[in-house]
Amino acid sequence: MSHDAGGGCCGPSDAGGGGAAPAGGGRGGGAGAAALRAAPAGADAATAATDSLLSELEALSFDPALEGCCRRDVAASIRSGRVKRALQGADRSAARARAAGAAVVRDPAALAALAAAEAAAARRGGGGDGGEGSGSGSEGSSDSDGGRGGGGGGELAALREARLAQLRAAAARARGGGEAGYGRLNDVPPEKLLSLVEELGGRVVAHLASEGAPACDHLDEQLAALAHAHRGTYFARVPIRRTRGASAGGGARGGALAEALGLPALPALAAFRRGAVVGRAPVAQFGGGADIIEEEVYGYLSRLRVLSEGRGGGKGGGGGGDDDSDAAGSSDGDEGGGAPCDLCGRTFPHEHVRAMYRGGGGAGGDDDSGSGGDESSDFGDAG
Repeated sequence: MSHDAGGGCCGPSDAGGGGAAPAGGGRGGGAGAAALRAAPAGADAATAATDSLLSELEALSFDPALEGCCRRDVAASIRSGRVKRALQGADRSAARARAAGAAVVRDPAALAALAAAEAAAARRGGGGDGGEGSGSGSEGSSDSDGGRGGGGGGELAALREARLAQLRAAAARARGGGEAGYGRLNDVPPEKLLSLVEELGGRVVAHLASEGAPACDHLDEQLAALAHAHRGTYFARVPIRRTRGASAGGGARGGALAEALGLPALPALAAFRRGAVVGRAPVAQFGGGADIIEEEVYGYLSRLRVLSEGRGGGKGGGGGGDDDSDAAGSSDGDEGGGAPCDLCGRTFPHEHVRAMYRGGGGAGGDDDSGSGGDESSDFGDAG
């Protein structure tokens, strides 16, 4: 057999390979192999793999060259095995895995016995030596009951059914409100506005708009967004055409509806609550030119307490809830109430800084001069 210079056992050697060995090599090699096998077996209780390697070493010890080569391989294998076992014993992750495996009970019978013991302990310690032990026992019993599909599963099913019933009721209310016109901006003829306000008997915001005016178009977009967010308020858009030959001032410019509402100028925004006018303001109060300031509109309607997130109703359909919702409406309109801001969605107090529009000074002048009393628009409402 031949021996590689780098160590290790190779294939059969040449005829002269074994003849060069000393005559007494076989006996010396056998004794060395026996000593090498006895040392690790007595000291470290070598594994079965090491024993097989040593047995193979003894079987091949008749060739001194082969015996020396294999002895080095077996010794290296034994050393590496010792190092691995030492590292595994000091490995903290392996120790944690062993501890976790010992702590987890996988036997179903043991789990059932543990749950029964915890339930008995909870019953015994209901008013006894401490809330912690009884609470943990009750938690364990409830968990085990829920896992076995007992009373816990029935309670969860009841809660699920109750939640589904609430969702169905909310969907039905939303459908009813949508059919009545809540949640969107509705086109209402001028001659039907007052009768509609009387019929609804709740919160109504009416935009008396001039056809083709850019400021009115911008205000319509903002009112549509407010209608979607405040489904308890009815939002109406009333197209107004100025009458020919009307005087330069007063409500005669808008006809009989403007006179009945006492509007100082058109286009305008009117707010109703319980069929009564609670606020009226010209559209020019909320901005200059075609620019409408969203904060001004929201702050004005909030102070009038005509914005309600709940489902509004007329006298014939849930109108009785309007009296109860006045407090809710006032809390919705109050500043810093914690409700999400309709402009940005923030729930903490903050301010929206007015942008510098063209002719911003004129817009500020309109705000200061054209507003009076509780109809003046406040800037920087907290959302």
